Formats: sequence, structure tokens, C-alpha cells
Amino acid sequence: MHREDSAAAADAGRVIFELYDRFVYLRAYVWMGRRDKVAQSLNRLICLLERIYSSKSVAPYSTTSSSRRSGEITY
Repeated sequence: MHREDSAAAADAGRVIFELYDRFVYLRAYVWMGRRDKVAQSLNRLICLLERIYSSKSVAPYSTTSSSRRSGEITY
């Protein structure tokens, strides 16, 4: 693996963790009725999703990513 590939993979891992973290906060804000925080969290989630989608480490039309999107589990 090249340095660029490993750096992109590490960045994708951080982004995915932050995506999960933001989603947890979003759920809490929805339940508490914090509209201001919901809007902020949604904006950050969209930013993170765009970052994942546009990263080199994600191939949007590969067989593994499409099977994950459709909910299938591959081994």
C-alpha cells in the first residue's frame, strides 16, 4: 500500500467514526427538541457524507460498495 493510499484510508476511518458520532448526537438532539443543534448536526453530516463519497478510498460503483448499499453481506 502506498503512503497516499494508507493516508486516505486513515482519513476515511476518522471520517466514518465522526459520521457515527454525529449521528448519535443528532438522535439525541431530535429527542430533546433542540432544533438549532439538529440543523448544525445535519449540516455536518452532509459535509462528512460528501467527503466520504468524494474520497479516493471509496469506489461508488464497485461491487463491494454497491452490495453494501443494498444491504447484502459479502464474505
